[in-house]
Amino acid sequence: MVLAAMIRHYAPHQRNLKSEPKFRAMMVLVSIAADFDLIADWWFYLDTKSSNIAPQILLDVQLGFCILGIFTWLLLISDGRIILPFLKNCNIRGFSTGHLLFFGIITEDIPQVIITFLIDYKYGGAGFSSWAIINLMTSVYDALIKLAEAYDELDDMHDTGIRMNTYNGHKDQITHIAKLDNKTFLTASRDAVVKMWDVASGKCLESFVHDIKVTAVAVIPGKKSFLTGSCDNSIRLWNIAQPGDHSRTFYGHERTVTSLKMVNTSMFISGSEDKTAKLWHIKTGECMRSFRGHTESVTSICILGSNKFVTGSADGTAKLWNYSGSIMKSFKKNWW
Repeated sequence: MVLAAMIRHYAPHQRNLKSEPKFRAMMVLVSIAADFDLIADWWFYLDTKSSNIAPQILLDVQLGFCILGIFTWLLLISDGRIILPFLKNCNIRGFSTGHLLFFGIITEDIPQVIITFLIDYKYGGAGFSSWAIINLMTSVYDALIKLAEAYDELDDMHDTGIRMNTYNGHKDQITHIAKLDNKTFLTASRDAVVKMWDVASGKCLESFVHDIKVTAVAVIPGKKSFLTGSCDNSIRLWNIAQPGDHSRTFYGHERTVTSLKMVNTSMFISGSEDKTAKLWHIKTGECMRSFRGHTESVTSICILGSNKFVTGSADGTAKLWNYSGSIMKSFKKNWW
């Protein structure tokens, strides 16, 4: 089962790890121990059956645990992949490698120790046979090494890929999503409403009502406030603590606002179907600069540090700008 160690390192399943899993000697040792233990289980079963020293019902139980041992072996060698459909149907979001190893101890190693003692001690006469001793040694060793590895691998989480939550509440197309923090996020919609959601529960915590379709949203970092753009060509500033009304409106675009990006806590850039991007000051509401150069709608914006940004447009180009208004570079579409 050294293959299992290779799979876990070179072809890991969907994991919830902070860093890439490292290839460790302990992984190989656990795999080899499981290989020898499985062989010893079957060899002891065949030896017991051929010597005819145990009743048939005990042999059947021993055979059952040997077959279960193969399933456990396949479970470990596949890095848990073979049970993913079952776990997904049971709505289980994830499991750890540590849980897999502990399952192997419960279903394979402990039953084999009990059965070996029962067969050889009660029905085998004086002392233990050579295969009984080998089976006991491999089972105990495999259990101990799996237990140690299980403790180390409790944080090696596998995601089963199930849908964690569905957030229902909007009556029309969702146009934008923005993160507030690790527990909440915002959705903007063409139903003229921005909603704040709780990630874990799926509940809508608050609604912010516009006059017309909302097309963009941006959260102001470190503040309990956010910006929205809409089809009425305006941008609005909202306070999360006061959802009833917005605190400021920014006018200047001549058509629908398509995108919003924060430069810092006091300035942001907007893109619009009027083919321009604009730099705004939040506190004063002033449009500090307009960026003209696209021949179609500005559809997206990306901030690149403190002195430049990129705009994408329906004209098939992206443009790199500095904040003085100059185009530093234009990235044109290629026709193949």
